[in-house]
Amino acid sequence: MAEPETPPPRRRAPRKRMVMEALIGFGIGMILLSTVGIVLLSRGPVSVSALNPFIEEALNPEGALYEVRVGDTRIVWSGWDRALDVIAADVTVRRGTTRAPVAVLPEVSVGLSFRALLRGEMRLRTLELLRPEIRALEPYRAASYAPGMV
Repeated sequence: MAEPETPPPRRRAPRKRMVMEALIGFGIGMILLSTVGIVLLSRGPVSVSALNPFIEEALNPEGALYEVRVGDTRIVWSGWDRALDVIAADVTVRRGTTRAPVAVLPEVSVGLSFRALLRGEMRLRTLELLRPEIRALEPYRAASYAPGMV
């Protein structure tokens, strides 16, 4: 009986080729993801409500006298001069003890720290009020209230 032939050993692809293929695959994947992101953002704001708890945690430091709640979070492309904006909508600031609303903000632009994001943390860099409106909720007496400049 004849012995079965053993196949010749497989040659492994050189490491350079494997690394290049991986880099090319990663590059193509990034181009596809970027294209999908651009198409979605060009259609209008993209709601990312999953970020609400993280933004609220960053806005509510431990032991604060106030509490901040966010209704919705959206990512918006605001043109070439502003790039991408993270917009927190329907933001309510309440006193911690009485829970009375101090401020209701329709939109707040939230600037995040890129370095902190790379470490997996959410740290606020800037907050910008968009189209703010100021309304007096109760009449103030001139003797009891005097606004001052800060």
